[in-house]
Amino acid sequence: MDGQMTREDFDKALEEMRRKFLELDQCRIEYQGVQKRYEQLLQSAPDAMVFVDKNAKIVLVNAQLGSLFGYTEEELTDMDLDCLVPVRYRSHHRENVARYFEQPRVRFMGTDLAIYGLRKDGSEFPADISLSPLETDGGIFAVGAVRDITARKKAEEEKQRLRDQLAEAEKLSALGRIAANV
Repeated sequence: MDGQMTREDFDKALEEMRRKFLELDQCRIEYQGVQKRYEQLLQSAPDAMVFVDKNAKIVLVNAQLGSLFGYTEEELTDMDLDCLVPVRYRSHHRENVARYFEQPRVRFMGTDLAIYGLRKDGSEFPADISLSPLETDGGIFAVGAVRDITARKKAEEEKQRLRDQLAEAEKLSALGRIAANV
């Protein structure tokens, strides 16, 4: 033959192409299933979750993060992470992000540092943040779990106020006993 396909060769090639398309379609269906389960897992997390790339761009969030900061998930996606940090902390925050990506590791923040989030309406709140690195084919991402600890901070302040009152009452009681003995 002069380089032309026979009907049999054409049918075999067509059948091979159909088989490849079916495999590809099956892979797509499996991928969508995995992606759906992954998104369900992310959305079911009790904490506000954010995925950030090495350039501090937000790549993925859950609804809880949107609620916490007052944005929609769509508004947050592709936003610079600095937009969620009060202005007075931004330059230091950028340095911390760069340092994190140099040596990514699990890290808990907020227990020994004062960490604050900035909401869309401009209000701030104290936060605890846990970071974990996530290695993917697309690179390393930082996964952050964010908690508003306003109630805990208020409870700690109230506890301290009550301790101070108790200490003052004990001093007055001691003075009263001394005065009674004079």
